[in-house]
Amino acid sequence: MGILSYHSAWAAGPQAKPDQLSGDPVRDFARFSSPWMSKGVVSGNVNIRQMFDFGEMLWTFDPTFRQAMKRLIGYFLTEIEFYDPKHSGDLKEEDINSYREVLLDQLKAKTVLYTALCNLFTSGNILMSMLPPILRRMQCPKCKIIHPVDVAASPDNPEFRFKYYAKGTRFEATCLQCGFRGAWVVYNMKADYRRNVIVQFWNPKEFILHHDPFTDRRLFTWRIPSFIRKRVQDGDPLLLSSMPMTLLQAIGEEKDYRFNDKTILHLREPALVTQNTGGWGIPESVYSYGMSRYVFGLRKMNEILAEDYMIPVRVCSPSKASDNGGYATTDTGWTTDMVDWNRQIRNIFTQHRLDPASVHTIGFPIEYQILGGEGKSLVPGELLIQGEDMQLNASGLPSQLYRGDLTVQTASMAARLLESHWQFIPDVMNTILAWKVLQITPELGWKPCGVRIQPSKFADNMEQLMLLLQMVESGAVAQSTVLNKLGLDKSEEARKQVDEAMFEAELEAKQQQEIDKLMAGSSALQQAVDAQRMAMDPAAQQGAAPPAGGTSAVPPAADPVAEIMARIEQFGSPDTPTTSQEMIAVAQEAAAIFINLPEIEKRQKLREIESKNKTMKELITSMMTETREAQNKQFIAQGQQMMQQGGMM
Repeated sequence: MGILSYHSAWAAGPQAKPDQLSGDPVRDFARFSSPWMSKGVVSGNVNIRQMFDFGEMLWTFDPTFRQAMKRLIGYFLTEIEFYDPKHSGDLKEEDINSYREVLLDQLKAKTVLYTALCNLFTSGNILMSMLPPILRRMQCPKCKIIHPVDVAASPDNPEFRFKYYAKGTRFEATCLQCGFRGAWVVYNMKADYRRNVIVQFWNPKEFILHHDPFTDRRLFTWRIPSFIRKRVQDGDPLLLSSMPMTLLQAIGEEKDYRFNDKTILHLREPALVTQNTGGWGIPESVYSYGMSRYVFGLRKMNEILAEDYMIPVRVCSPSKASDNGGYATTDTGWTTDMVDWNRQIRNIFTQHRLDPASVHTIGFPIEYQILGGEGKSLVPGELLIQGEDMQLNASGLPSQLYRGDLTVQTASMAARLLESHWQFIPDVMNTILAWKVLQITPELGWKPCGVRIQPSKFADNMEQLMLLLQMVESGAVAQSTVLNKLGLDKSEEARKQVDEAMFEAELEAKQQQEIDKLMAGSSALQQAVDAQRMAMDPAAQQGAAPPAGGTSAVPPAADPVAEIMARIEQFGSPDTPTTSQEMIAVAQEAAAIFINLPEIEKRQKLREIESKNKTMKELITSMMTETREAQNKQFIAQGQQMMQQGGMM
């Protein structure tokens, strides 16, 4: 299988002598130094269930492996793309939005993909099915009244006196209307598929797989767990109202449950043809069993060192006898009551914890020693990091991705290798998405829709984006292609642009109305002031008569917008050298012309200028903004001045 057995590992070694084997792997490992006889290889023969257990154990108790796999899943779990599979135009935008609502909002497609891949890395297999919604009802055979099963079976409604008999699948209750007591008729009603369908993941350890190696056909038999059987037999209202009737009958007859063909989607890790797995996949973690065992050994050693060798032991003891300046001192342990001595020493430490600044006295000398505390020098931190890196690399995951230190110099190549190595991950996600669409399409009666995960091309994103932008400018690629690359929708962005244009037009219209009101008030005030001045000064009433004569023919004026656009087009050509002063002068003239144009025409002209000379467009826009602000300030100042003059008059 995935883990080499003891005898197969020994037979592959250069010193294979069956007569030297004692049968005890540990003893034989200690006696011989064959490189094939490491403790990570020496193990008993394992079956597929033990492989599932090992994958589950590693996922549960190895946080490094678990988080590394989660980051790998997150790397490939990009946005979900919906499209017309035939590219015929039959699938409208509203149809795609309906699929998007069901898959993303109702079925939580991203969460389903994440959960599926976690199960794949844990057990090497994905077993999932889509359970149709069930609305189970009970009907009284006498008065024909109908009640939901979960209502009649609920402990909150004891008046029904509900009783479920697993053998025979019998629902018995008391009718509150006619008083009938006995078996009720049970049937299912059709529910809203869009709102109630759910995705169910199954535990592969609970299934028996019947596999045909020639056609790769697979049938699944569920060995129903005992806790589910007990809940059904006890009449759990949740299970009685949601489980298929055929499953309830299998529990009542104490049999296993055989799923219909193609009811369960089974995806698996690929296995070697020499590994007879019976159709099951082998967890990826099994192949790095030796590295995982090595890392766990280092962690266990670190745990022991952290518990027993990190904090030193402090020991106080009586001072020994010594010759102090010719006077011999007696050993304190000979003349002192050691029970009282220990009590005094403990009191000193207790008082010191309460008041670290306290002063203590004692009538005899003591000795203080520190034992242990050498754990820092014994902890193999570098070995642990090295072991984790070897474990991650053995699992096919760069340690840099887990540690988050992919450098700029190596990120491009490393990302390409990572995407190539784990190509089956997006294939698995696309298979799940296509299967979900295949399940819901006939139920809802919709047109088939294509759905796929967007490719995760981290290394080529910037290069492709710059190339696409250049192709959009040349007209070789549609703008929607670049927007889709950035995760944006062309129709949505166009709608937003129209909304922004309408908002700015409304804002400018309101601002112009305020200015017109202010100018109207200023004009009326100015007229009143002029009339009062003319009344006070008779000489001012004599005005010059307009010149007599007929009207003279005036040649039609040229279009200023066309002239300024023609001048702007000249900038940038090799025949017309351009200086910054000339560009600023033309931009000022253009701003004075464009500021009085209608909003739609103004935006159109600015877009034309931007396609030819982006710098000129920015200059014109900034100058129009400055002009508009200056006009607003001037109008406000004139209005205030007129009002002040009118008040003085």
